[in-house]
Amino acid sequence: MIRNGQQWNIFYETLEQVRHEAREHLREDAEKAIDFYYGVQKPHMDDYFKNVFANWDDVKEKIPLVVLPITKKIINGLSLLYKKDCVRTIVKPDGNIDEMSTKIYSDIIEEAGKKAIMKTVDRFTRLTKTVLVHPYWDIEEGLKYRILTPDMCDVAQNTQNPQRADIVVYRSTKPDTDPALTGGEHETNDYFVYWDKENAYMIDASGNLVETQINEEKKNPYGILPFAVFRDEQLTGNIFWANIDESFVNVNESVNALATDLLHLARTQGFSQPCIRGEVKGKLQSDPFSFLNLTAGSMGGGEYAASQPDFFFRSPSPKLIELQNIIDKWMATAFYLNNLGQNTMTQQSQLASGFAIIASKLDLLEDRENREELFTMAEKQLFEIEKVIYNYHTSERKIPDDARLKIEWPDINFPISEDEIDKRDARLLKYNLTTPAKLLREMQSDISNEADAEKQVRENKKLNEELQNQFGTGRFEKVQNEFSETQETEPQEEEE
Repeated sequence: MIRNGQQWNIFYETLEQVRHEAREHLREDAEKAIDFYYGVQKPHMDDYFKNVFANWDDVKEKIPLVVLPITKKIINGLSLLYKKDCVRTIVKPDGNIDEMSTKIYSDIIEEAGKKAIMKTVDRFTRLTKTVLVHPYWDIEEGLKYRILTPDMCDVAQNTQNPQRADIVVYRSTKPDTDPALTGGEHETNDYFVYWDKENAYMIDASGNLVETQINEEKKNPYGILPFAVFRDEQLTGNIFWANIDESFVNVNESVNALATDLLHLARTQGFSQPCIRGEVKGKLQSDPFSFLNLTAGSMGGGEYAASQPDFFFRSPSPKLIELQNIIDKWMATAFYLNNLGQNTMTQQSQLASGFAIIASKLDLLEDRENREELFTMAEKQLFEIEKVIYNYHTSERKIPDDARLKIEWPDINFPISEDEIDKRDARLLKYNLTTPAKLLREMQSDISNEADAEKQVRENKKLNEELQNQFGTGRFEKVQNEFSETQETEPQEEEE
């Protein structure tokens, strides 16, 4: 009979093996999904066709692979959360807005390029389900962000809360000589960075501790784990990493294969095949600008048989249209199941009313609302990390330790006519449902906060009053109308 200790050891070893295999599978899925997103698809398609053709290595040079950016198109179409950046306001413990800290924080994240970073986080969270955002301090540029996907890092889970990490280890690459990290040449470019609440150090691929000039004591100076976790859905159970949705890559892979088949079929059976009936000696070549005389003996010294050879073309009947229809149906199904409209997958666009557009996006808008709650919690976690790191490395303009982040998610504005916009804005202002400053921020996305918008509105009002005094009310209105007509005739840039 096996003792309890032996039973536990066998169980523990088996469990660890299962976890290791699952983690490796997740890592491979993440790498493949990211490759397909960035268009690095040919190596994966090469593996795909090796399982289809026994002699793929012998024929692949004759069959050009077709790869299409379907994964990127779907992911970007689904990622609406940061289509317009959220409004981040710093509040005091009593709930009142801290204008000074809000201005400091806005300047910090603008210099760090957080707007573009968060768009990528939104997309990669869609793609790989879990993303870690690591704020760090660059000696020359200040606060920066590192995005870590499941293929780049590992975590040790918190025993009380499995969705929280106590240790993070991520893989990275550095140049051979990097004085800031090593002080000289090192054996390898690959290294691993270890973080917990107390320690921070690097290990190379051989397991050797990397000596650094910046952090010689190998201590975590911040006292917190500087990684914010962004998830696509709320997890349950004892897992940290969510399983990756393979449907995006599977659709992309299948359409690539069908498109490759279509191109190969068009090249091999899309043209008429020249044929000769009868025995012909020697090698014949033809082109559209020459003729073949196949009369017996006319090609010199009885080169041809005595009988008259027959030269003709045979036209095959490849099922090109049928195969194209299969591809179209595959793509239409993929976009439909992901709540994306038909215009997303075609080059043809159809004009629709604002109401029709909103009706077609209801599922996406509902999904966006669900993600807002998850990302609000993650943004607040990220802010606490940003605050600690920034305050540690700066001596002026610090953010108060008790400051908190308030997040507001702007509505997505679907295209409507100018008349609809004017009527809507007039109605909102009439019933005090908005302010001129908020309307200005909707029109000019480069205005990052309410205070700047209000300042711009005051300046506009002052300038308009001066113009009215200078030209008179009637003349001023005429100038305004002439300017509006000029603006309407100028071509407007289409929003990306």
